[in-house]
Amino acid sequence: MKVGTRSRRDTDEQIRLVADSLPLLVWMSGPDKRRTYFNKGWLDFTGRALEAEIGDGWADGVHAADLQPCMDIYTRAFDHREPLLMQYRLRRHDGEYRSVLDNAAPLFDASGSFAGYIGACVDVTELRRGDAERKQSEESLRRTEMELKEAQRLAGVGSWQWDRATGTVVWSEQLYHLAGRDPRLPAVSYEDHGQLYSRDSWNRLQRAVKKALTTGAPYEIVMEMISADGTHRWVMARGETQRDSAGHVTGLRGTVQDITERKLGEEALSRMNGRLIEAQEVERARIARDLHDDIGQRLAMLAMTLDEVKRLQPDLSAVVVDSLVALQKQAAEITADVQALSHELHSPRLLHLGVVAAMRGFCRELSGQKNVGIQFLPQNVPETVPPDVSLCLFRVLQEALHNGLRHSQARQFEVHLRGSGDAVHLKVRDEGVGFDVDAASRALGLGLTSMKERLKLVGGELVIESQSKRGTTVLARAPLRRSQGPIARS
Repeated sequence: MKVGTRSRRDTDEQIRLVADSLPLLVWMSGPDKRRTYFNKGWLDFTGRALEAEIGDGWADGVHAADLQPCMDIYTRAFDHREPLLMQYRLRRHDGEYRSVLDNAAPLFDASGSFAGYIGACVDVTELRRGDAERKQSEESLRRTEMELKEAQRLAGVGSWQWDRATGTVVWSEQLYHLAGRDPRLPAVSYEDHGQLYSRDSWNRLQRAVKKALTTGAPYEIVMEMISADGTHRWVMARGETQRDSAGHVTGLRGTVQDITERKLGEEALSRMNGRLIEAQEVERARIARDLHDDIGQRLAMLAMTLDEVKRLQPDLSAVVVDSLVALQKQAAEITADVQALSHELHSPRLLHLGVVAAMRGFCRELSGQKNVGIQFLPQNVPETVPPDVSLCLFRVLQEALHNGLRHSQARQFEVHLRGSGDAVHLKVRDEGVGFDVDAASRALGLGLTSMKERLKLVGGELVIESQSKRGTTVLARAPLRRSQGPIARS
């Protein structure tokens, strides 16, 4: 059963039950590098209580000469979320130091977040004492691999390696299962990976691999996998480079994790958000009509009545006339504000003239209202932009400019709207005080959340770049066409 179909606690308990039955020294750690569990085999071997081993206590049993190299390998693997294999001397309960081979792999939870490591040690001291002992240790290693395979199965994670020189690809058993392929057959070559994924996913994987081989940068991308039987599922693909002793890239290795259940949940949430946003737009339109047809008309009647009083009462005192003029001016200002609010809630330009005219008009009106400079620069925008994309980008522009006016202290703004063939790009830039993007992302205020959710509904993305005292740039991209494939429940 994959992680995600039962609670993390149940999964950990299942792993521990399996671990206690193995003739191996099994341990688990959390994402903070500190050990959280040791099986009965480990505790019997060291003769120490669990309370003494958890955290960093286990390191007390490592030989002093092996401790630093051991911790270096452990820390490096942790920081890169990669499997580790190390050998060190561990003190047995009788005081004798025994050589152990420690084989460990990272764990990820149902949301794709790093959850720690699981490792298993085997005593390899006897490997140097004869063939008989060597065979026994090899069997122990085989059992370790089986345990790691079981851990991968429980976590829904498959692993792979690719040799750059020979083109050889090696898959774990779980990856064969995810791809719906026969594990008795050779793994699919990298050149043929296009048959494993949708066209968009394959294109993104090729770009990520090319970048990794060129720059050494690891990648982590969500992809749509197509199993041999035509079933579609979502996976999180992670990869990193492998290097030789001279530092040259010799290949790649990584993991593939099934996140279909998570994606199904995200899509259900996205559909709900879509209905909420649609309801919000309907309510905006109703309020805008009420402001224009009711409040606006009543204000116009008030202005006409005030003018009629002045005309019909020519002998009014100067004080009364001045008061009437002031009331007329206030009525005109309120009428203009109501009209601007009505247009902001529901832009008639967007409906009848398109997104370029709507954005240009909004920038001009907001510039006049707030006495700031807003430069609108459209470029190669298609004449016909889908209504949902137009409305999405228009709302993102409104939110970005209002946020900038409230927080940036800037007096000049630039708005760029650009078409690129298959998408429309919006950029809103100011030279204000800036802010901490990471802190704002964690806080997820309503404005930022609204922009992200609107773009997600049209298959777009949002990027915010900002630094203290160096301004802020809001970048939004919305595709003109959005393709979706079927998703299978696992």
